Amino acid sequence: MILKNVISGGVCLAFGLFVYWLSGGVSSTASLDMLGGRFFPRMVALLFILSSIALIVTALMGIEIAGGQVGGKKSRVIEEPSGAETETSEAPIRGIPAGTLRLLSYVSIMAVYTLVLPLIGYIPASILAFSGLIVTAGERRPVHVVLGAIGIALLLYFLFAVVFSMNVPEASLF
Repeated sequence: MILKNVISGGVCLAFGLFVYWLSGGVSSTASLDMLGGRFFPRMVALLFILSSIALIVTALMGIEIAGGQVGGKKSRVIEEPSGAETETSEAPIRGIPAGTLRLLSYVSIMAVYTLVLPLIGYIPASILAFSGLIVTAGERRPVHVVLGAIGIALLLYFLFAVVFSMNVPEASLF
């Protein structure tokens, strides 16, 4: 696992550096916002680079970050047709692995979010999208889903609209 993390970190680090280099070709005055067109791609690239470096360092130090599911569930018991019970961490649905279904759910939620965003505005669309993403990640407690979605949406709104003075989409239906 350590070698895989070092290799993954190296590939991601190279990608982050490449994106940072590419963002240099974006005009800093082409955007209407105060930060310019280079700001967001460079911010994402820097976060990518820092995460890659952290992955490499933790791998070289022998620190393995354990994954898992929300709520501490590591596996569930599935009853086989023969009556035997087997443990699995990802039960396929109609032959599609659970990880693939989760990925398709994330992509679908973000596609719908992109379509709905200009219609109902940033905050309502974000709360709905983040709720779907949180549920897809495995959280089933309604209060945690709703509070998490509202908190993330408001935090991002504050960050982009207030701190960075960027325009966020407004509702066109209302």
